[in-house]
Amino acid sequence: LFPDDEVEYKGFECLSTKDQILAVKDFDVLIGIHGSALSNVIWMKENSTLVEIFPYKFTCRDWYEKASLLAKVNYIAYHPQSEKEAYINKPDEMLIKCYQGKYACRSSYCLDRLRDQDIIIDLENFKKMMKSKFHNYR
Repeated sequence: LFPDDEVEYKGFECLSTKDQILAVKDFDVLIGIHGSALSNVIWMKENSTLVEIFPYKFTCRDWYEKASLLAKVNYIAYHPQSEKEAYINKPDEMLIKCYQGKYACRSSYCLDRLRDQDIIIDLENFKKMMKSKFHNYR
């Protein structure tokens, strides 16, 4: 997505708190899946950008959007557009009800099942979203 920029993968689960802070403090853009590692947004420089990738149909939390606002960091959310971006072989009846919004965020079952889905990003959808948000994107 960024052929002219330095891009690196950081496995935050393997880094100490200090190393996580040092890793993000100079980032222009941090892209990550919804989870605790995104709390590092508070250490990012002003006017940098956080891109949060949500699991399919998970709309229950806006923690990192609020943290971005406080840290003066730009915030972009990517919400998968189809069930194909959720890695579930066969959704059970309850998960289908969660997808339909019958329980969604009010049920701890739905909250956990929606949040903990594996994600398969449709790269074309993701690229379109990034292009619309980053006007200088090539």
